[in-house]
Amino acid sequence: FIQINAQSINLASGGRITSETFARGRAGDILIGPRGGIAPNISLTGGARISSSQGSGDATGDTGTITITARLLELFDGSAITSSSEPLAGRSGAIDITADNLLIRGSRIETNSDNRNPAGLIHVTVGTLTVDGGTIRSENGTSFIGSAGDILVEAQRIELLNGGNISTDSFSGPAGNITLLLPRT
Repeated sequence: FIQINAQSINLASGGRITSETFARGRAGDILIGPRGGIAPNISLTGGARISSSQGSGDATGDTGTITITARLLELFDGSAITSSSEPLAGRSGAIDITADNLLIRGSRIETNSDNRNPAGLIHVTVGTLTVDGGTIRSENGTSFIGSAGDILVEAQRIELLNGGNISTDSFSGPAGNITLLLPRT
């Protein structure tokens, strides 16, 4: 279990916050949230990553859940928030993000499963979501029947720019549901 309470977090040049399993045990959850009642501004640049994964092809344990509460969450230049499982077994964990503003530019938020287990849910609750040349994606890449996870976005405003997308796909099973909850106006 990794818990970080801060008012500002900057990960750059490949910086990482990672929870991994290398065997049958479950990887720990990652929880990032407010300190002193103030939600943090979080910036990931230059390939920085927050991830929960299986650390080897022999691992069969589930990956952890990633929960982030922020005022501003920015992902730039190939940075990522990911949860992924390998071909043998194990479930990829959910990603749950709550922020006033979420900006994804040339980066990704993704759950991935390469086995029969479904990929994890992605749940985003934001004021403004901007996906500029990046993606929010859930996928299952196994050739056996396995499903992608669902994506739920609750936002006041969504902007998809320069090929930015929200998608689910599966190689041989069902894709996940995408639900966008927006104000009537």
